[in-house]
Amino acid sequence: MSISKRAKYLVENQSPLVFYHVRAIQTEGCLNFGLAENKLMDIELSKLLNSKMSLDAKHFHYNYVHGMPELHQAASIFFKKHIGLDTKEENFIVQSGSSAICENLAFVICDEGEGVLVPTPYYTGFSHDFEKRFKAKLVGFPLNPDNNFSLDEEAMEVAIKKSNIKIKAFLLTNPNNPTGRCYTKSELKIIVSFCKKHHLHLITDDVYAKSVHKGNQYLNVFDYAGDWRENTHYIYSMAKDFCLGGFKTGFLYTENKEVFSAMRDASYFCTVSTAGQEFVSRLFLNESIHLFFENSSSKIMRAYDLLKNNLNWDIPQIEAGIFFFIDFRKLLKYQTLEAEIELFESFWEKTKINITPGQFFGMTEPGFFRVCFARPDDEIKEFCKRVNDFLESYNVS
Repeated sequence: MSISKRAKYLVENQSPLVFYHVRAIQTEGCLNFGLAENKLMDIELSKLLNSKMSLDAKHFHYNYVHGMPELHQAASIFFKKHIGLDTKEENFIVQSGSSAICENLAFVICDEGEGVLVPTPYYTGFSHDFEKRFKAKLVGFPLNPDNNFSLDEEAMEVAIKKSNIKIKAFLLTNPNNPTGRCYTKSELKIIVSFCKKHHLHLITDDVYAKSVHKGNQYLNVFDYAGDWRENTHYIYSMAKDFCLGGFKTGFLYTENKEVFSAMRDASYFCTVSTAGQEFVSRLFLNESIHLFFENSSSKIMRAYDLLKNNLNWDIPQIEAGIFFFIDFRKLLKYQTLEAEIELFESFWEKTKINITPGQFFGMTEPGFFRVCFARPDDEIKEFCKRVNDFLESYNVS
């Protein structure tokens, strides 16, 4: 018996991020620097999570599909105290990770074929989340790599005017994945003004809000949303700042009643276990969590500095996150996306290191690769050794 056409499409159009991650973990001796995951805080997490926790009857049975009230309350306290987002506990939706939230927002906001405007480069998983099942369309506009990937207002206007589909939303990642930039106050104001002008929902995915380094500043767009706050929807998850991807717990904060009601009902398909919610509630309220974030940031920057000091190649100064975009344009045989894939495969064959080509993030300028570096010292040093050997074979430095 055959499967459905939509299932065949899903199988035949696998996310490249997933495909190359699977290839990496199935290859002996591979260094997987293609997955945005912080591997530096496992010991600290064990101490935080392995404290005694008691469960009672309310955790044994069905509860609110969009999250337990206790978690909503804890989330509201956490967001006010640690992220600076003024929230009301009744406006939270809890689902099984930020990917589930993004996919459900595609379902709730867009009809099939309608568009979501997004600056490129963007997190490659968005293509899977917004497009694969509910058929929204990501419409990219470029950020200039030679201007530190700053926002280009003119490119936004050109993209929406040239689009041949209806644009329903603007998708922002702040801090940006994969560039590691934090958007400035003026950039956030431009985005809000643009969304108001074109009557767009503003979706902001801020899963690296507490992964900001060395005095750089993260600003949340809600502070500048003004009367567009009701059409602004904030995403957060436990996967990045808390290093708990395996917990599959994500949060949406929205004050839009229609979006909230639809997302609440969509939560039926992606609920989070009540035991997991209890763990997260306690973590949000832990008095020492600020020390965890400080320690994490310090370790991330130590890993970055170790890599920068041992790699025979210039890498950009980052503001946030656990990754950077390395510029390998000099290594391309031709300035084409096909040459980028050729370089990517050659790099893999010679180094057995998984990094991610820029075109998977919507880049049209070839030669950039995302490197996720929140790894132990021994992996960082081995990464540098293999890359330096590869670069030497190209006779570049």
